Amino acid sequence: LGLGSGLDPRDKWKLGRWGEALVYEVLLARAAPGAKVRWMNAIEETRAPYDLLVETPEGNGRWRTTFIEVKTTAHPDKNVFEVSPAEYEFFQTGFQGGGSGNFHLYRVYANLAGAAGGVPRPRIVVVTDVARALELKAVKLCLAVMR
Repeated sequence: LGLGSGLDPRDKWKLGRWGEALVYEVLLARAAPGAKVRWMNAIEETRAPYDLLVETPEGNGRWRTTFIEVKTTAHPDKNVFEVSPAEYEFFQTGFQGGGSGNFHLYRVYANLAGAAGGVPRPRIVVVTDVARALELKAVKLCLAVMR
């Protein structure tokens, strides 16, 4: 995972990839028997509105699919981040309009601030069903004026 020293908080692309890799490894370790975990951006950025896909068998040949977006920060408490229009639409409607309950957000706090040699002390917060979390006011949506 590259958990050693040298993770530069200014390199947002590398930090983002590190966060995706961390969540991928966590999901692999926690996956139900027979589940499939795919990291969409493992080889190159796909521009999909999600970073990981987990397919879990439910019996009788049926599968439950969970789409996961990972947002990583170097800071221990930065809770604001950008959401692309494609991500917003996806967490509102779900895959092919099939509902939003299968879209989860993983916020990775690498906690690099003050870490010796950039060695992360990560913390992961999971928001399941982002659209429902908005309805319940468990998360908020913010806009920034870009003038």
